[in-house]
Amino acid sequence: HPGELRDLARIARPHHAIVTSIADEHAEFFPTLEDTARAELEVTEGMEPGGILFLHADAPCRNVAEYACDQSRVTLRFFRAENVRVDLGGVHLNLNHTQVINPAYLSHVMAENLAGAFELLAAAGLDRAKLAEKAALVEPRAGRRFQVFRKKTLSREILLVDDSYNANEASFVAAIDGLRQVLPS
Repeated sequence: HPGELRDLARIARPHHAIVTSIADEHAEFFPTLEDTARAELEVTEGMEPGGILFLHADAPCRNVAEYACDQSRVTLRFFRAENVRVDLGGVHLNLNHTQVINPAYLSHVMAENLAGAFELLAAAGLDRAKLAEKAALVEPRAGRRFQVFRKKTLSREILLVDDSYNANEASFVAAIDGLRQVLPS
């Protein structure tokens, strides 16, 4: 609902935040994509002065973000993973000349979310090389969001992907695209 992120951010007072995506979600409360973007950006209203809001460089409604973010208090920074490759070995990406490989993530969307988290942690002062090492160990924790289960049999490997959580068209299409990248044939 409108106002929810504002209230939560005022309680948590984050120094930095990430908006990983802006999509037609919860359409019953947000009639337009711009309304969704404004609601996502409410997080800035509770952020500590000098904080950084990370937003994907290709996010729709970028103009809304630039307008809605009070840049005298919070810096708006855009992120994007470079040279992303997704295969059965996981995601491979480059973040400002730092190579990151994660075998548990198997979609472009997950690579971009990892990129946002990586950039936020680097901005908070963590060492980029150590972050790359730790990023290789991250596994999806939220149930039913592109969780991958592998089972080896005598003759082959079986791959089961549970992405049954998806609740909107954009996330469903992203899940199908993720599967196409992993299993292109």
